[in-house]
Amino acid sequence: MGTTIGRILLVLFVGGTVSLGLYNTAEEWPDAATLLQHVVSAGELVYGVSGLVAAYGLIRDRRWSVWPAVLWGAGVTMVGALAARAYAGDTTLKTIAVAGGASLAIAGVAIWGVHRVTRRIS
Repeated sequence: MGTTIGRILLVLFVGGTVSLGLYNTAEEWPDAATLLQHVVSAGELVYGVSGLVAAYGLIRDRRWSVWPAVLWGAGVTMVGALAARAYAGDTTLKTIAVAGGASLAIAGVAIWGVHRVTRRIS
């Protein structure tokens, strides 16, 4: 029962970021003015696509869904750390570290959850 609820929550969380990542990529890529803005848009594409694959793997009860979740987490962390610098410009290293650290913590919990939910699957 707990595994089912955990799986549903993870699919909603990771899968919910899919639309955000793909939408932001489509909206921001054409208007990106700097290399860093393009990097952030590419990161959004990475976490959008890998989140879709991870959510699909969770829905289908596949153990391999951990690896797309790791890629999703890397994309979320990178975008979280660099977006403020790319779009606000004059951010401090402290701001980048806090934003990246928070993104890493969120991604870490989600990846841990995907691992826990899928480890019992043959």
